[in-house]
Order: sequence, then structure tokens, then C-alpha cells
Amino acid sequence: MIHTIRIPQERLAWFVAALDRELGGHAVRVEVFGRSLGDQEMASLLPFHGLDLDSKRSDAPSLTITVGGAAGELVHRIPMPQQIYIGINDVGALEWLAIDEPSEVKTLLHFEHPLELEAHYAEP
Repeated sequence: MIHTIRIPQERLAWFVAALDRELGGHAVRVEVFGRSLGDQEMASLLPFHGLDLDSKRSDAPSLTITVGGAAGELVHRIPMPQQIYIGINDVGALEWLAIDEPSEVKTLLHFEHPLELEAHYAEP
């Protein structure tokens, strides 16, 4: 069973920085749902390169996911993320990260191998 946990807005910067440190090189799949172009798988099983929260832009904050392989990097920028959720399995490992975007668009980051998290990462 997967437990869904919402990351509070006041802990978002801390959570993004902590997760960015833990994810380096993990294989991920990036999917975007609800776009006018239709649902899209943007990357499949590519190494994770970074997760960055930029709060200095005019459309702040924005969240950037970077993945890549031998063919180059894919950068997916999410302006003004509304909510961030994580899915934790029964053994406490991170299965996915979901980001609610404006206009009912969602970005999902799935982990090929669930990522073991320190208990305090998952606390609301």
C-alpha cells in the first residue's frame, strides 16, 4: 500500500534540497498529465540529475527537474507548483513524487527502484 504525504509549503525549499542530494543518478520516469497536447511521458528510466526550487523569478517559485543520459539532458520547469506529494510504500521507501501545477496539470516523477528515505524526510 502507498501512503501519500503532502509536503507543506513552508518546508518545500528544505525538502527539495534534501531530495536533490538523495536522488543523484537514480533512474526515473517523468510523466506530465493534463496538458493541452495530451498526457506525455517525457523521460523513461533516465538518470536523475537535479531538482531545483527557484524562488527569485518573477513567476516564483518554480521547480526544475533535470534528467539525462548519453543523448543529453531533459529539463522540465514547473512554474508556480501548487502542491507537492510523495508516495511512500510500506517499507518507507519513496515510490513517486507528484507536483500539482496551475491549470490542473500534474507532473509525476517515478523511481525505478524505490528510494529509502530518512524518516524525517517523510514527516509533514
